[in-house]
Amino acid sequence: MNDGLRLPLSLKPDTLNGVMTDPQPQPHRRKHRPWLFVAAAFLVLLSVGLSFLLPYYQQWKVVQKIEADGGQVMSTSVGPDWLHDWLPEEWSNALSQITWVGARENRLFGDEHLLRVCIFDEILALNLDRTQVSDAGLQHLRGLSDLEYLWLEGTRVTDAGLKHLEGSSKLKGIWLEGTQVTPKGVKQLQEALPKCKIHD
Repeated sequence: MNDGLRLPLSLKPDTLNGVMTDPQPQPHRRKHRPWLFVAAAFLVLLSVGLSFLLPYYQQWKVVQKIEADGGQVMSTSVGPDWLHDWLPEEWSNALSQITWVGARENRLFGDEHLLRVCIFDEILALNLDRTQVSDAGLQHLRGLSDLEYLWLEGTRVTDAGLKHLEGSSKLKGIWLEGTQVTPKGVKQLQEALPKCKIHD
């Protein structure tokens, strides 16, 4: 027997019978792309961050307009201290809750300003004494559900304007001296807001 002739020991029975079998296909392995996960996570965080900061940016623009026209604004900071330390000063100032707006004796302040003020949905006090505010402007205060104090002395407000305030259930005090409201209008407002002190 010739030692140089050796059958391959790995041959299977099908091969010995003259049938050649194809090798089993290897499963395709997906390449891991970690940068895709990083990019997706970044986009999610960015969208969440923008949705959180955008309302405060819009609020900040309104504050700038009010102050440019001689009004005053008081606020309290919201968010963690580390965020205020990390943000630029302008953004840090914008990240706040507006609690008071004052425009006393400011003849530049009118109904169009109240259209902007209505975005301060957590405002507690609003001083509009001797401004150009009228009945038309008071309709913009309907959404200020937390409003507690409202000064309207010397404005052009009438009984018709007071009707816009009848849903302001948290009002504790309202000042109406020097306006065009009548005792009848005051009585109707008092009936709608029994806990509110009306100064007329």
